[in-house]
Amino acid sequence: MLRRTTKSYREARIASAGVVSALFALACAQGSTDLGGEAAPVGIPDGSLNVFDSGSSGGDRDTSRDSGVDGGAGAHDAGLGTDANDSSTDSGDAGCTGHVVINEVRAEGTQNAADEFIELYNPTPCTVSVGAWEVATRRRTGTPKTVIYAFPAAAVIAANGFFLLGGVSFVGQKDGSYSVLLDATHDQIALLDNAANVVDAVGYGTYTAGVFVEGAPAISPAGGASISRKSPGMDTNSNVADFLPSASTPGAVNP
Repeated sequence: MLRRTTKSYREARIASAGVVSALFALACAQGSTDLGGEAAPVGIPDGSLNVFDSGSSGGDRDTSRDSGVDGGAGAHDAGLGTDANDSSTDSGDAGCTGHVVINEVRAEGTQNAADEFIELYNPTPCTVSVGAWEVATRRRTGTPKTVIYAFPAAAVIAANGFFLLGGVSFVGQKDGSYSVLLDATHDQIALLDNAANVVDAVGYGTYTAGVFVEGAPAISPAGGASISRKSPGMDTNSNVADFLPSASTPGAVNP
């Protein structure tokens, strides 16, 4: 009796194991395909949030390493040049030419002859170092230059900024002072770099040629008025085309 019972028990276990194996195989067969007919992970419900794409048609597998925002701006593609696959270089230095211009000149003020100024302007998006540069004048063609102002070694002009040089009687705010008087009716003025190269120049009045004149000279202003660039930073290398007589606006945008 004991032997028969033991044998029956073993046969029942074997039969039970066969049923379980069959059920497991059936479950695997049913779970092995989804609506798209492709393999789906067993034991992970379709539509759950994981590394597989639950929103694509047919349950296609998304092999990208998504952080939760599919196709959005991430750390490698934020439009800021940080994409690891972006070989372009954005230095931010476009337009940084260092070309500072003489923007406005008043050769005779309302107070006295020394109430004058020379306004420089940096039209670029970068700070420009003007250490050891000079502003100089030549009264006549062929005569030696006379230095009006020598910049300190650490001098700079901010991006899109003004640098105002004022005569000794100029009472407004200024960045530097000079004592050499400009001629009220005709003169030539140049901005020179630390190698004595002409960075910009303007002549006005009766001068028709000279190393400190670009093209034809500008029209001489009336007493107390200025010659100003038609547009800040505009430089066509023709003084008569770039400058017009105007009201004075030291350290500010031209009228």
